[in-house]
Amino acid sequence: ERIDLQADSLVGVGNGQFRYVEGHVRFKQGDVVGWCDRAVDYYIENRVQMTGNVKIVQGTVTLTGPSANYDG
Repeated sequence: ERIDLQADSLVGVGNGQFRYVEGHVRFKQGDVVGWCDRAVDYYIENRVQMTGNVKIVQGTVTLTGPSANYDG
């Protein structure tokens, strides 16, 4: 399943391989939801590299930290 990622601002795009976003970044994939301040979305690889106030929730499990890599 593809990661559905949304953010306030698209900051840049690199070689058609990724996009850099920031501002209230949020994503959803199935029953997993996540939030952060900034992210690099490697959409071809279906993964997200997140930084700043990271929070990922799946059911009753919540992960928080300053950064994380989510591989869809």
